[in-house]
Amino acid sequence: MTLRITLAALSLAVLGTTAATADSESSAACPAPGQRFKSPTSPAIFLVDPDNRARWIPNETVYFSLWETYDGIVILNDFSACFGSFTNLNGAHLVKSASSPQVFIWDSRYGAYRWIINEAVFNKYAFSWRKVRVQSATVSPVTTERWDF
Repeated sequence: MTLRITLAALSLAVLGTTAATADSESSAACPAPGQRFKSPTSPAIFLVDPDNRARWIPNETVYFSLWETYDGIVILNDFSACFGSFTNLNGAHLVKSASSPQVFIWDSRYGAYRWIINEAVFNKYAFSWRKVRVQSATVSPVTTERWDF
């Protein structure tokens, strides 16, 4: 089941983030895949995924399973026209098998891992290489929906 909540309905406890504020020209534009963003009035942080969906990062545990710091979050005054709703990035983490160079991200929307197709895409999202969990077993389950943009 996919959790869908309107952006206006979201209310969270303050995470104490530090982030760069977008200038007035860029704040009018919609964020692109790979960008993390938040509003100046809410602590909620979002990521735009390869499917151009806003993905809410539900807590610090998930956030710090993907990134080292809050650096790179853009503050946007109004992104409601870009994304009327969003899905949750529950349980997201990075993993790879010790026997393969492929890195995957857990995507709760699919209930499976998505292959991050290359280093350029991994870096576009500013994921931390230190956050990749290496396991001895094969990564499973894996969806055919790749993390590819």
